[in-house]
Amino acid sequence: MSRIVQGLVMEEYIVRRDDIHDRRSKILALSEKGQMVADMMSQAESNNKLLLSSLLSNEDMSSLHNALEKIARAM
Repeated sequence: MSRIVQGLVMEEYIVRRDDIHDRRSKILALSEKGQMVADMMSQAESNNKLLLSSLLSNEDMSSLHNALEKIARAM
């Protein structure tokens, strides 16, 4: 996990700060660059949901959602 965090810090997606209440701990937060990426991903998710809802019925959407949840749990 720390290798992943270090990579995100080096790529400037997150910032790491000392915890003023516990010197053993670090606080991770999104940087401006990271927040921009998160916002873009959120918008893309909304766009994908709109597209899927225009193509699939509510029943099909529910079936797809259930199938994807099963796949996610299996991983």
